[in-house]
Amino acid sequence: MQNCILQRGKNNSPMEMKFLFSQKYLPHFFAVITLCALLIVSEYFFHLNVQHQHGLQHSEVFNQAATVRLNIEREINTTLNLSTGLVLFVSINPTFTESEFVGIAKELLNKAPNLRNIALAKDNVINHIYPFEGNEKALGLRYMDHPEQKEAVVRAIKLKNTVIAGPVNLKQGGEGFISRIPIFLAGSEDSYWGLASIVINVGDFYKACGLSEHDARVRYALRGKDGLGENGAVFFGQESLFTDKESIQLPISLPVGNWILAAKPAELAAMPPLLLFLRGFGIAVSFIVSGLVFALFSSYRRIRYLALHDPLTGLANRRLFFEHVKQAVFSATRKQGRFAIVYLDLDNFKPINDTYGHKHGDHVLKEVALRMTEGLRHSDITARIGGDEFILLMQDTDKAEDIPSLVEKIAQLIRHPLTLDNGVTIQIQASIGASIYPDDGTTADELIRYADRRMYTAKSNKRK
Repeated sequence: MQNCILQRGKNNSPMEMKFLFSQKYLPHFFAVITLCALLIVSEYFFHLNVQHQHGLQHSEVFNQAATVRLNIEREINTTLNLSTGLVLFVSINPTFTESEFVGIAKELLNKAPNLRNIALAKDNVINHIYPFEGNEKALGLRYMDHPEQKEAVVRAIKLKNTVIAGPVNLKQGGEGFISRIPIFLAGSEDSYWGLASIVINVGDFYKACGLSEHDARVRYALRGKDGLGENGAVFFGQESLFTDKESIQLPISLPVGNWILAAKPAELAAMPPLLLFLRGFGIAVSFIVSGLVFALFSSYRRIRYLALHDPLTGLANRRLFFEHVKQAVFSATRKQGRFAIVYLDLDNFKPINDTYGHKHGDHVLKEVALRMTEGLRHSDITARIGGDEFILLMQDTDKAEDIPSLVEKIAQLIRHPLTLDNGVTIQIQASIGASIYPDDGTTADELIRYADRRMYTAKSNKRK
């Protein structure tokens, strides 16, 4: 019955409705705010730690990529340094013999095991190569007749500097990087003799540099074929690494041009179990704390409600009713309006309790409260202030002659037969007294006392 009265709320004032609404949703509001705030804080710190883990992984990948770059530059510089002696020998002694070439080339290959072969190409035609076995097809190769190799040769001659070409498909089979070194006769930079071509085995080169397409930790890619840098083709790894925002890109210096090394983690670092546990713990704590906040504000709402309402009927109690009357006095004074206080006491209620028991007596009180709640205007306030005493605030009552009709309406609502839970039908009577603001008083106490006196007068008249 109590919940029914509150839900229908037909007789609640705007102030009381606002109070009930705010009290109803206050626990939910603060619980949701608390939950959201704690979850945001928890997730914020979790993502800070995730970023820290990614930062550590990024630093590790950068260090590994820097090591690979250093290895690549070291291997290239080693090859160039070794070839310097051969180039100098040819520029000074262009009429060298085959045995002299073989002796020098053999020594160079012994010091650089990743070299596949060394060739000399007078007038851009290979006429010396070591080792001969396995490279027979390369002998007599005319660079200018092979577009794939011609461009690097022309560039080396034009720049008078070493050009790292490739990787290229070798005529004798396989792939290799070719170091094209132009040779000019001693004493004249314009006396072009030919080229020294040092072929670096691709597989051995990658292995020596620490590059592998099957690295479980880091994915690598190289671009800049023929030393063309960003404009060159990708010749190792996946091209997508160069458009991936997570990848690290480092330039690799060549005698002419450069390569670009891209690296990124093969997979994101797994989150430490402790971090995942703390995240789950933070989420759990967020829900627990928000639940406690909900319980706290629900208790506050309940205590606040009980402090202002009758626990049996759900009507306003004396304290809340006085607040309504004070507001009505203030509003009527400002607007020069009128309102009425109606005091109501059930007749012969004690015999009902004595005859049928308190359970049925409570049923009668709740039914009376419900009838008045449903039968009066939305602006009217009903309160229970005693065992069988009710009091009403009837606002905007501009004419004194309206009061008797309102009182009679209330009496009719109460007189309607009522069936108890045990099946017995009874009829209830009530003694009613009313006071009007400002005719009978200008304060809440004065108006209630006046209505109370009139109610007792009506009750006394019934006993005569």
